[in-house]
Amino acid sequence: MMNVKSANHEMVCENIFRNLGPVYNANTSENHPLIFVSEDDFKAGMTILAICARMHADIKVYAFQLMSNHIHLVIGGEPQRIQVFFKYYVDRLNKFFDGRNVLNDMTLKLFPVNDLSYLRNAIAYVNRNGFVVNSNVTPFSYPWGSSPYFF
Repeated sequence: MMNVKSANHEMVCENIFRNLGPVYNANTSENHPLIFVSEDDFKAGMTILAICARMHADIKVYAFQLMSNHIHLVIGGEPQRIQVFFKYYVDRLNKFFDGRNVLNDMTLKLFPVNDLSYLRNAIAYVNRNGFVVNSNVTPFSYPWGSSPYFF
């Protein structure tokens, strides 16, 4: 049973969620060739994602995880603008990879997050993803995403 203080906190969270605007659980296909094959690739992916988020102020990245062959995001914004943001990200990564062209057919699928419970679950799922595929890391230690900042 929820006490009054918890109920008030939950109501505040619900109000914040309702005012976020559109939010999506987004990912690229896991059936993609390797993208990030070295530590330098992952570092570039992280840096470029930060630059893209800064350059697209109307897009909010709530959680993310770079995996060797795909990307997970919990992201806010209008769907068309999210796709522009992602295309910009892919274009910048392709420049970094200088002709490796592993990203040419990469697409971002968007799944609407319609309630606070789904938002919480999507963030938890994204932030656990590195640990799920690599038992040598934890959500605290996987360096290529937002998980250390949540857990």
